[in-house]
Amino acid sequence: MKIENQSVVNSAAASRRTTSAQSAATFQQAMAQATTQRDTQSTSSSQKTTSTTPTAPTKSARDELFEFLKKSPEQRLREKILREMGLTEDQLAALPPEEREKVEKEITERIRQQLFANQA
Repeated sequence: MKIENQSVVNSAAASRRTTSAQSAATFQQAMAQATTQRDTQSTSSSQKTTSTTPTAPTKSARDELFEFLKKSPEQRLREKILREMGLTEDQLAALPPEEREKVEKEITERIRQQLFANQA
């Protein structure tokens, strides 16, 4: 009986190992399949998201307000005058030296006029 019992035990253990191996293989397959599905869904959802959502502004209104408030009154006045002239700081920097000097003098003159107009 001990021999039969031992063979039954060995047979049961082998059966459990086979079932464990099959379960492990099945589990690994299930995980691989789930990962593939997740990747496919995330790719398709990100494609849908990017194609259906409008382009977000790079700065929020709050950021622009804080940026504006950080500037001195002189800086704000200079930017206002540049806008009236149809220029930006980058465009001004790109001008040839002689032309840039003329524009800088014009800006200085306009700032003086604004300051003296406010004092009177």
